[in-house]
Amino acid sequence: MQRPGVRVQVERDLALLSMLARRFERLQPGSVAFRPSEAVAELAEYTRRELDFQREARTTGRLRQLLAADGRIVIPAVISDRSSARVLTTELLDGLRPEPAAGLRRAGIDPEAGLRAGAAAMLRQVLVTPSGGGAQVTCGAGVRASTPSPFAPGWRVAQPCPARCGFSLRRG
Repeated sequence: MQRPGVRVQVERDLALLSMLARRFERLQPGSVAFRPSEAVAELAEYTRRELDFQREARTTGRLRQLLAADGRIVIPAVISDRSSARVLTTELLDGLRPEPAAGLRRAGIDPEAGLRAGAAAMLRQVLVTPSGGGAQVTCGAGVRASTPSPFAPGWRVAQPCPARCGFSLRRG
C-alpha cells in the first residue's frame, strides 16, 4: 500500500539528488565520465514507474509467467480485484525472512543454490524478450569455450573472457 504523500516525498528526494549531482559535476569536472546527472535521471525514471502499482501488477504477472517453469523461484500472484494504482495485493507466500547464510543453513536451505537461482532468474529477465527471443551479452573482449546454460534453454555460458570482466552469454 502506498502511503499518503509518498509521491510528493519521492519527488522532493529526486530533486535533491538531481541538484547534488549537478553541483558535483560543476565542482568535479572529471566526474563527467561517471555522469552523475544521467544516473540520477535514470533512477528517477525507474522510481516513478515503481510508484504506479498497476504497472507493477502487470510486470509481476509477466515475471510470474516468465519464471513459472523454474521450480526454484516463486512469484506471488497479483489479486487484481483488490489492487489499484496505490494498492498492490498479492497472494501470501509461506517462507522465511532473509537472513545471514548460517541461519538459512540451519533451516535446511543452501544459500549458494539460492544465489544461483536468483542470478538465473535475473539473467532470464534481462535476456528473454516478450517475443521469446533473446540478446547477446558480451564484454567485447572475445569469448573462449562455452558450456550449456543451466538457466535458459538454448543459451550457452562462455568461460570468463581474457579481460577478466566476468562472463559472456550467447544464443545457440
